[in-house]
Amino acid sequence: MKNGIELVETIDLLLQEKNVTRKDFCKTINIPASTIATWKTRNIFPTINVLSLIANKLNVSLDWLINDSSDFENRENILGKYSRKSIRLRIYKALEKKYKKTDERFTANFLENETILRELHRYYFTGGYVSYDTLLNWSKGRCDVDVYVFNEWAVSLNSTLQYILTGSELLIPSEKEGYSKAFEKDLYDLALEFRNELYCLHNYSSDRLNNVRYLLNELMKLEHLEYVEKKE
Repeated sequence: MKNGIELVETIDLLLQEKNVTRKDFCKTINIPASTIATWKTRNIFPTINVLSLIANKLNVSLDWLINDSSDFENRENILGKYSRKSIRLRIYKALEKKYKKTDERFTANFLENETILRELHRYYFTGGYVSYDTLLNWSKGRCDVDVYVFNEWAVSLNSTLQYILTGSELLIPSEKEGYSKAFEKDLYDLALEFRNELYCLHNYSSDRLNNVRYLLNELMKLEHLEYVEKKE
């Protein structure tokens, strides 16, 4: 656990990243600027309520704010393409794939330009999605984001959750190759389009499924007859 000096250094780091002064930040949480200075000079911790307020305003978790993060950083270096940083960048790469033709901000080095990334995030990820700062802090292990958010992003970006999280497309079982056969993206997109119908079929009783099969067979017969008539 951090001490008062380390806590203030962490807060200052976050404020520096946001280009916010300590004085202006203290105004937003309604405490004197001298208070934070006192935590550092006297090496003391504020109350849990104040810490929670600070964590919330800075888009980080309370746990990360007061604890050491070296374990996370060491693990991230090992994970490589599965790291949070890689996942965050793939989200924007998927965004580029969808909108590059209509948005000139997707330049060759846009992934290295925080200003452009912030603009793109604000423009495209609206509504119930997490903020740019939250996603950035998540990629640095400073907070957590619900997994459903990434699934929503994947769908909205015409991508897959597996690609967002691993960099690979969906895999399906194969008796000879294990789970190494790539899933057909077009088929996956079609399944997404008709996911409500598929859900209903999955929950049908055996009698209803037999009725559906019968109707589909009859439809195929009609289509075949129409095809034969056109050829003649």
